[in-house]
Amino acid sequence: MDNPLWPVVRESARRLLRLDGIHLEIPFEFKQDFDRVVLAMADSQPSRTVFPSVTYGGNATVQLILLSPEESLSGTVVFIGMKEPKKNTCWIKKDVVEGWKLLMETTHELLKAGYPGCLGCGGPHSELPWDEEKSRQRIQNNE
Repeated sequence: MDNPLWPVVRESARRLLRLDGIHLEIPFEFKQDFDRVVLAMADSQPSRTVFPSVTYGGNATVQLILLSPEESLSGTVVFIGMKEPKKNTCWIKKDVVEGWKLLMETTHELLKAGYPGCLGCGGPHSELPWDEEKSRQRIQNNE
C-alpha cells in the first residue's frame, strides 16, 4: 500500500469494473487471466449484462479503451507499459507482465470486497475524481 503505484493500480481496477464499454488490447498470453476476471465479474455482478471486450496481440503494452465516452473519460483510460501515454490516462508504469499481474490481483480483490456495488469498498479516496497528474508526480518523486 505504500508503493506509489498502488493508487493508480487501484483506480485502473476500478475503471475496469465500473465503466461500461471497456475494450482491452492485451497480449495473447493474458487470455486465461482475462477469461477469469470476466467470469468473476459475472459472478460478483449478476445484474451486469455488458462485459469488457478484448483483442489479443503481441503488444508490449496493455490498454483499456473506453469505446463510449463517459464520466468525462474517453479513449485509452488505462495503459500498462513503459512509454508514457496521454496525460489523462491511468499509467501503470511497469513491465507489462508485472503491471498486468498487479491489475488482475487488485481487480479480484475489489470484486471480493463487493465493488462497485458497495459504498467505500473501492479503497481510500475512491469516490473522489482521479488526479493522474498528481499520481505521476508521486511516482516520479519515488523513482
